[in-house]
Amino acid sequence: MIRYPIDMTVEDLNCVSMSGRDMLIDDSFCQWLGLYVADGSANVNHSNGSVRITSHINEADCHLLCDEVMPRLTDGKYVTNYYKDRLAVNKEVYNKSIARYFKENCGKLDNKRFPEWVMKLPLAKQKKCLAGLFMGDGHYSSRRNIGTSILCTISKPLADQVKLILRRLKISYNVRKVNKEGNRKPQYGFDIVTGK
Repeated sequence: MIRYPIDMTVEDLNCVSMSGRDMLIDDSFCQWLGLYVADGSANVNHSNGSVRITSHINEADCHLLCDEVMPRLTDGKYVTNYYKDRLAVNKEVYNKSIARYFKENCGKLDNKRFPEWVMKLPLAKQKKCLAGLFMGDGHYSSRRNIGTSILCTISKPLADQVKLILRRLKISYNVRKVNKEGNRKPQYGFDIVTGK
């Protein structure tokens, strides 16, 4: 078995400047950031910008987390839109500079990633980032009394970051690259055995 050194450097950030706004980096924000990386998007045009998270209408934990954290992004103002035909809820804030920050630091689609500063957060905060990521792009499966948490992403940069964080947390995992038929991007699937 080959063992690679794990960078255990820690920088416990209390806040990060996001386009001139100091953002408190607490457990809730870390979990929300993971959810954003899974289910969020940032859009910027010539006159406006927005940060949005879309969740299934029944994912109350996602909605509550957004209700707690998103007001911090823009002095308390955010919008909730319900799409009954899609069984979805959008939580959205409008702020061009914040949207630009997320677009530049978190990427989109097959380039989605955590901001670089997440990679040196204390382990407890990194766990929260992963918990949010699993809220959006993960699920739990139980077979033969063995529980497995499963995460899928099309983003190679995000898959590489997840591997590093799991290694820092000393969590065993299996990861595989899955090539789907047709005009689909490869997926990186993580299996983490969590017990009974």
